[in-house]
Amino acid sequence: MNAHRCLLGETGRRVGLVRTTRGASIGGRVGRGALLGCLLLSSAGCSQYVGQYVKDPTGGRLFSYMDGVAEDRLLPLAVDQGGLLAFRIETAHAQLSTDPGQIAMVERVRDHITRALRETEYASAAQQYDWQIVIVKDDKLVHAAAFPGGKIIVWSGLLKEPTKGGLTVPVEKRLAVALGHEVVHVLERHFTQRIDKEVRTALELSMTGKGLSEQGMDPATTAALMAAMGVSYEGAVVRPFTAEQELEADRLGLMLTARAGYDPQSAVDFWTQINTLTGGKQEMEILTMHPSYETRISQLNDWMAEAREHFQPAQASQAQPHRGNAG
Repeated sequence: MNAHRCLLGETGRRVGLVRTTRGASIGGRVGRGALLGCLLLSSAGCSQYVGQYVKDPTGGRLFSYMDGVAEDRLLPLAVDQGGLLAFRIETAHAQLSTDPGQIAMVERVRDHITRALRETEYASAAQQYDWQIVIVKDDKLVHAAAFPGGKIIVWSGLLKEPTKGGLTVPVEKRLAVALGHEVVHVLERHFTQRIDKEVRTALELSMTGKGLSEQGMDPATTAALMAAMGVSYEGAVVRPFTAEQELEADRLGLMLTARAGYDPQSAVDFWTQINTLTGGKQEMEILTMHPSYETRISQLNDWMAEAREHFQPAQASQAQPHRGNAG
């Protein structure tokens, strides 16, 4: 596998890392194929909500799955539940890091970013998620990936200490670049935009009492959903984000991390180093559906002035001494 395939921003992850075709082993426990499709939502506890009023995790009104009024709101809920399953499949057989230093740093950056979200248009939607991040041990993989529902995987290659001839951007700053980018993918619902009309219909049906109890989803639909989540499953081809979605995540992620108090210049430095370390080797932009490294760097530089407008107040706030309680 070429090195640039393992870099942040490439959504197609190595099957060999967490062999997601081992979803068959999950199927072996609960019954393969259609049964796994039926479990997609019921295993996440959705069946208990059928016919009840529940809170829309996108920040919308309360509604009933069965009231026939809010059918257009079912898809976001279904995609979030599908994301939780994809996250479980992707991490089921992975070796997770228990390094207390790495875990503390990931949680610290996550908390800075989620606090910064309170100052944005995402404030209402973001608080509906239980933002969970796990670290998968693989020092060769410089990558992070998000899933609908607020779950994120960070591969340990992204957390390696700066080395001569390697990434020299401080670990916490490069992690902030990655997490800001991935959080935007979740909040902008880029995954939903990758789902075909037929799969959307099946998902919406599976969120109703009739679909959940009688039909569920067939194996092909389940595989297509996992492909939209970025998980290779049962031979389905992973669907990447578009160049427009990637650049949107770059731009909004840059603003978000600046609000969180991380120097936006770190994003330019990170991608510049990636470009250097790979020798600029990347498939043609028109073929990969991802922006080239050069495009990313150029765009980040174009957005830098705006990002600094968010960073300077955050930097000033961090510089103020914290006062303890009087007395």
